[in-house]
Amino acid sequence: MKLPSLILPSLPESPTLDPQLRRWAEDITRYLLDFNEKAKEIPFNNSEEIEYTTNATANAEDQIQHHLNRVPHGYIILENGNGGVLYNGTTAWTTKYIYLKCTTASNHVKILVF
Repeated sequence: MKLPSLILPSLPESPTLDPQLRRWAEDITRYLLDFNEKAKEIPFNNSEEIEYTTNATANAEDQIQHHLNRVPHGYIILENGNGGVLYNGTTAWTTKYIYLKCTTASNHVKILVF
């Protein structure tokens, strides 16, 4: 196995290198590469900030478009203009839209959808 030069740039291709050290270095490299691949699956690494104004009628469902190309796991409120409570609507989320309601009308919010 050829080790990536990015992770172990000075590992010599020498028969004098201790075989145990080489195995250890290869194991660490595999672990780091595997970790990097798994980190890409963490939802926060694939998220989108969305700003919008809620419906002019309190507690009415809003359809909010996202571009994650998958059904989101959730959202975090980053800004809440008039302090209304933002909560899930009754419509199931899709690969293109989430559905939220707010207890106050015309609330300007910013959310992080992940």
